[in-house]
Amino acid sequence: INPSADHRGDSTAGITERIWGEAPSFGSLDCPGLQIWRLRTRPWSAYATGGMDRADTLATLAHQTVTFADGMTLECGVSLRRLDVAYRTYGTLNAARSNAVLVCHALTGDQYVAEPHPITGKEGWWEMVVGPGRSVDTDRFFVICANVLGGCMGSTGPRSQRDGDGTGDGPTDTGPWGTEFPPVTIRDMVRAQKRLIEHLGIARLFAVMGGSMGGMQVLEWVALYPDAVFAALPIATASYHSAQ
Repeated sequence: INPSADHRGDSTAGITERIWGEAPSFGSLDCPGLQIWRLRTRPWSAYATGGMDRADTLATLAHQTVTFADGMTLECGVSLRRLDVAYRTYGTLNAARSNAVLVCHALTGDQYVAEPHPITGKEGWWEMVVGPGRSVDTDRFFVICANVLGGCMGSTGPRSQRDGDGTGDGPTDTGPWGTEFPPVTIRDMVRAQKRLIEHLGIARLFAVMGGSMGGMQVLEWVALYPDAVFAALPIATASYHSAQ
């Protein structure tokens, strides 16, 4: 997504998106069913109204969430006295609980992997991969995607209230964490996901998959919980990354 720079005052300008969809008509050269990448421009108002930058929108949006009252201690040493993990599921868990696939999202993603986003209204970020009859077939697999620890879509993160989270006993220990939210590692994210998977009654995942930062989570799953993963699909990722 790229802003149409220098034209914010022009009502015809906006944000240019690359979208996957049906190819336009070429007359006698038409290829029925051909899917291509196309560019479209959406007006700024489509994002400014009820968009991700609206604090009131985020504050009133309810997510499917599980709360762990015993919290979690992060690798940095800070203890969160309450841990919320927001997630979405697609498909049905079979009787043997052996068809669960965990999708780990990247830095700019969230748990809405295969459905319209509740804020932007855009299609799920991996709908071309996850869904009925897709590569990750939700008619066969029970797909889980959790908002990472430190995220802004329901899991414990900077928007969470720090009151009772245990980093102090003075006035600075109230209100939202904001920029004082403690450092979170990939291992912290995976440990939080493991709590969710156990809560769902799943002892072993059929697969864990994800790209970029999601791929880093996949590698951590294999390293930290090798007996809890049958197959791992890390995509376009690495075992570590610089701050750049």
